[in-house]
Amino acid sequence: MRSHNLGRQLRHTASTRGLGGRILSAAERAEFNGFGDRANVLGLIQNPNRTGSWGRIVNGRYQEVARVDVAEIGKAGWRGQTHMHLAGQRGHLPLTTRLPGE
Repeated sequence: MRSHNLGRQLRHTASTRGLGGRILSAAERAEFNGFGDRANVLGLIQNPNRTGSWGRIVNGRYQEVARVDVAEIGKAGWRGQTHMHLAGQRGHLPLTTRLPGE
């Protein structure tokens, strides 16, 4: 399946993988879809085993480049904010952070 189709799959999926089957709200889905669109433009593919994880296949293995984590309602700090992680960078980053290659 082509990488741009993987992003579209998430748009039509009710539950998620790696988020305990959580169903995303419309706003959360919009954040995920926007992130996925950015990743697709860069040629990244979505990890089939973890919703929100985007990367490349390197030597036959999936290698994560970026991951978006959805806010947990009622949590303080980064857990209460939708944010991203980039491979090779420590900590939590706002979704406006540029992906490698942007």
